[in-house]
Amino acid sequence: MAITTYTPQLQVRLIKLVGRRNGVSERHAAAQRDLDLLHYLGDHGDAGTVTTSKNLTEAGTFTVSFADRSRRGLDTVYALVEPMDLIEIRAARVPTGGSLPLIMRGFVDQVQRKESLGKDGEPIRTVVITGHDSGKLLEMSQVFYEIAPVAEKNFLSDFMLRADSGMALKIMKVGEFMNEIVDKVVNPRARKLFAVSSQAVGEFKLYSSVEEGSLTPSMMTSKENKNQPLWKVMEAYADRPWNELFVEDEDRGPAIRFRPVPYKTVGGHFIMPGAIDPGTVAIEDRDVVSWEARRGDKRIANWYWVSPERALMETNGALNQQSTRTRKHLDFEHPNSREDLYGAKKMEFFSHLIPDITRHPTTAPPAERQQILSKYVDWFHTRAERLKEMNRDNSAFEECTATLKGSEALKVGRFLRLTRGELVSELVSEGYVTKVTHEFKPLRTWTTAVELERCTGFLERSKLTSNPYWKQGIRGPYT
Repeated sequence: MAITTYTPQLQVRLIKLVGRRNGVSERHAAAQRDLDLLHYLGDHGDAGTVTTSKNLTEAGTFTVSFADRSRRGLDTVYALVEPMDLIEIRAARVPTGGSLPLIMRGFVDQVQRKESLGKDGEPIRTVVITGHDSGKLLEMSQVFYEIAPVAEKNFLSDFMLRADSGMALKIMKVGEFMNEIVDKVVNPRARKLFAVSSQAVGEFKLYSSVEEGSLTPSMMTSKENKNQPLWKVMEAYADRPWNELFVEDEDRGPAIRFRPVPYKTVGGHFIMPGAIDPGTVAIEDRDVVSWEARRGDKRIANWYWVSPERALMETNGALNQQSTRTRKHLDFEHPNSREDLYGAKKMEFFSHLIPDITRHPTTAPPAERQQILSKYVDWFHTRAERLKEMNRDNSAFEECTATLKGSEALKVGRFLRLTRGELVSELVSEGYVTKVTHEFKPLRTWTTAVELERCTGFLERSKLTSNPYWKQGIRGPYT
């Protein structure tokens, strides 16, 4: 029996952006700009490890740790790395030539040097570099409204901001708003950073497919949003859980993906209008180191409520909160959320968006005002209905965690399909990947841990006429 072996390749590169002279930070200007960290990782005990972690809700992180030593007459790497230097991590399980696929590109937060004595009395020195992916640039960037009149003139004019408190009542589609933020705020600020101005990293590129929902930029200036990082503002008006917003590294530079969540019904149909197939990574049981699936009643709900609190403020109380409630949002008789089995359970979310209207109800003529308010009511009814469709079968969907053979194909925001057993075409589990953690130990192992939601393994087992346990089979480790 043939045994398949792999020789993965890993590349870890330090790109100097920040220099230091006599204790003072400056732009790096030396001719030698890149440093290959792989030479420090691969052949010196167990100290060499590279870990990257990425999820759908925050900036990704990386950690590079290795035994401290000198090469080519250079000082310790600890003395060569500065916060905001760039780290680029690339890898391939089966290299095909050319540049390796990009796993993560990010900025150093901290460099640490640890020293201790081993059991034999010999010194042990380790360097640990930690940082975040390009999402860090969005978390760094803030608009301070208190100094906006003197420091944020472009921001004020581009968004028609009132210098004292915020933006005018212009109504914007949420996709337009995201594009404006990226083009007029995020990228101009990024261009001021040496990383972007030196072309070590490209500007942010927005991929937006969200067509529903609007906002007035004045909503940004509410008390909870003032002086928040731009990422927090963008995240709020992404309007989770109906949409998703995350940053992904591409060769050309960071990409911001803003799209309807690609959740599916038990029948396999997308729930949100405009949702697109994000792609599927197919694996077999031979790729699995460990797999854990679980189901429970924690996420079961049968009463869905989308609070119009934001809209109440936008309409100066003209919208009747009671009008956004209806029996259609109750789901007591659905088989997977029956009240007599699971009790009455409420799921509540806020929608930070408003319907797609052309005039604000506070400025519209009285004859048009009621029609506009009706659109507000319809918006919250629809939001609650889709919340119901996304959660009514939570008792049947699984949540899964798995450790797999390392692969550059495993990324957040994709589906993962596992086929297993002797009849692999019959026993399939598909889940949506929400977190990916790569761990590289050069010359030893590469594993990838994933977290998935809405896994269909239990649903697929229930469709089989014969015992699924038999079909699952027991295979050898190399088959």
